[in-house]
Amino acid sequence: LYRAVDGCGNPTIASQTINVNDTTAPVFSNCPDSFTTDCSIEGIPVADNLEAIDNCSGDVAIIYLGEVSEGNACYTTLTRTWSATDLCGNRSECVQTITVVDETAPVFSEQQASYTYECSAEIPVVQPTATDNCSENIADTYVDGDASGNSCASSFARTWTATDECGSDFTLTSADVSAAGDCAGSYSVTRTWTATDGCGNVSTASQTITVQDVTAPVISSLP
Repeated sequence: LYRAVDGCGNPTIASQTINVNDTTAPVFSNCPDSFTTDCSIEGIPVADNLEAIDNCSGDVAIIYLGEVSEGNACYTTLTRTWSATDLCGNRSECVQTITVVDETAPVFSEQQASYTYECSAEIPVVQPTATDNCSENIADTYVDGDASGNSCASSFARTWTATDECGSDFTLTSADVSAAGDCAGSYSVTRTWTATDGCGNVSTASQTITVQDVTAPVISSLP
């Protein structure tokens, strides 16, 4: 109430009504950050102990609303949502997005075996095994490059390509380092394999191949 009196003592009274309303929603103080993780990580825990601050006094109710998953085994987004509600019904949300992708390099599951073969024999196809952290089925193909050297010693690069279920190409290449043997026509090759995925992640493995003449000459005729 307001009361006003003039110089002659005549009073007047007026009133004013002030409404105080809370129309501001609470604010999360520790909403979890969004992040990207590898598809081999399973069971990503749900963040807890979230807190929200309200502009007026009173308890704030925080509720986890659940998770929505979109995408496939190669690229998935998990959207997790929490709500914060004050005593006046003002509500805000905290949203966390988790992106699940394949970003790990392939790994050689078996070391390439070293072997020795006759220089006149066909070079065997020894397929390296590449495993993926997220895909079980991997298709392997290879292409042979041009041979270099001579009739006593030669080498070539064999390039393998491994493709997982997501279509990311993992390229396997090899590089040879030759060393001369003890007799003509014999030598050894250290072959280093390199596996590279589409993200530039690299892993290597090596094998040693020994080429030697183990066949004795044949006398075609006697004098």
